[in-house]
Amino acid sequence: MSGYTILCMFLVYGFAGWVFETIYTLAKTKKFVNKGFLQGPVLAAYGLAPVAVSAALIPFESLSGWITCPLTVIISFAAAFVFEFTSALVFKKMFSKDAWDRQNSKSNLIKNLVLGAVLSLVMIFVQPSVEKLIDKTISHKMLLFLTAALIILFVDTIYSVSEAINIKTKISAAKEIEQILNEANPDDSIKIYAKTDSLGEDRAEFNKKTAKYKRFIVSNNFAYSRLNTAYPLLNQQENLKLLEDLRYMYYLISKN
Repeated sequence: MSGYTILCMFLVYGFAGWVFETIYTLAKTKKFVNKGFLQGPVLAAYGLAPVAVSAALIPFESLSGWITCPLTVIISFAAAFVFEFTSALVFKKMFSKDAWDRQNSKSNLIKNLVLGAVLSLVMIFVQPSVEKLIDKTISHKMLLFLTAALIILFVDTIYSVSEAINIKTKISAAKEIEQILNEANPDDSIKIYAKTDSLGEDRAEFNKKTAKYKRFIVSNNFAYSRLNTAYPLLNQQENLKLLEDLRYMYYLISKN
């Protein structure tokens, strides 16, 4: 399996997965939501799963269909469970919360079984046609398009990963600043950005102490906000509100 084929498969299935998830969410919530971890219209898990199954089946290509078909089903189900588990683990590590509902184990089991069944059907009935289509599209223009897509995908991945890493730092910084301000003025009725007035002579010390956090607080929260919308169970509205209030606080400080 060539690099050309792998990239084409990833983009085709990744985009198809994004379209499916977006339409499903739109029908369910009546709102457009850009699903997935990446900023672009590609769901990495949907793209990687067929590639992984195809790669795993390469050693068995010479076997007859009645053997490869059951193998495809077994590997597809295994891939569905592995990718679902890995995705959940990554989000748990980043946000200390599940991006999926883990309280209903029966529902999750059914979901994974459905994903495995769908992936099996795709690999058995759709993948052969996709491979033929990919072989027919090989051209100089297509290679240029794939090169551009690969560069965009690489930049998107770097940006999304760096933003995800920064999220934990953002939250930690915001919580520490919030604690300092609440110690200065424990009145919950006062907005957090207004509590700098209670610092008095300690304002200079506060600015010095929190200077290392400033760049994380004032930076854009677009990627963080989008992830929270894409995965509602992360439930990060409170942290996002705190970050926006602290951004406004630094804006007020800069004006004085």
